[in-house]
Amino acid sequence: MNHFEIEISQTRQLLESRDFNQAHHFVSQLIVQNPYAAMPQNLLAVVLDAMGDSKLALIHFRIAWILEPHSHVVNYNLSLLDSRFRTKKYALTPADCVVEHTFSSIRLEKHGNASIIVPIHRSPSLFNR
Repeated sequence: MNHFEIEISQTRQLLESRDFNQAHHFVSQLIVQNPYAAMPQNLLAVVLDAMGDSKLALIHFRIAWILEPHSHVVNYNLSLLDSRFRTKKYALTPADCVVEHTFSSIRLEKHGNASIIVPIHRSPSLFNR
């Protein structure tokens, strides 16, 4: 059972009803209550992207990845950022991960004084030969 199962369900309902402002408020409160949990960051990224703020969504997907780098859901959503896989069907639970996209590795890119995590994708088709 997922620790955030109820919260994920509520967020999904708000997204399906297109109540993005309420979803944003709900998930923001969840982050305040669970600042070191990856799932609320992942949920906020999905909400932000639904609201049209893809750049801020990317930041929160990466925060979720930093907090839980082995999360199947977070890795799946990060893999969707690659335009070849972009479907806009983000995962909220492992069951939502339709096609498995994985990373072969990551790299850190320097941008001024900041380092940015950049996933290096490997296509699932490469492993099906």
